[in-house]
Amino acid sequence: MSKFTPGKWRARPSKYGGEIHIDDTNGKAIAAIHRMKEDGEQEANAHLIASAPDLLEACKMFLTLVTEQQLFSGAALVKAKDAIAKAEGKDA
Repeated sequence: MSKFTPGKWRARPSKYGGEIHIDDTNGKAIAAIHRMKEDGEQEANAHLIASAPDLLEACKMFLTLVTEQQLFSGAALVKAKDAIAKAEGKDA
């Protein structure tokens, strides 16, 4: 898998309407969500996508802490490992 564009990402409405853009810190477009309906679902999806680098970093920090401190194992640990693998394009 290629490296992804480093975060912080942000979601913003398009100047022309009809889309929500996800940009990197330099304002370079990463992705666009087309507004098909006005129920807020596309905007929520755009914000979720924009949070992806932060969520990946948080999961990695969580996994490191849990593993090094041997705090606990179980479902949360498995979910964190699977989420990191998925984000990095690896098989979970």
